[in-house]
Amino acid sequence: MPNNPTEDRYNPASIGSEFESHLFDDINIGEIFRLHDNNDAETQLYRKETETEVMNIRTRKVFSPDKRTTVYIKI
Repeated sequence: MPNNPTEDRYNPASIGSEFESHLFDDINIGEIFRLHDNNDAETQLYRKETETEVMNIRTRKVFSPDKRTTVYIKI
């Protein structure tokens, strides 16, 4: 079977990633998470305060995301 670079593109996001994706509704209160799966300096960290509220750790602003929002937790 010859090596064909155009067909060798399969690279699932979960392999080699340092983040696990979860739904906001499924994580525990007090859990720290991100809304994006990147690890740069601009990515904000959040803490789940109640079943419906989230606090930005840096700015201390509280908001209510959708329960089905995908969040990322560092492994």
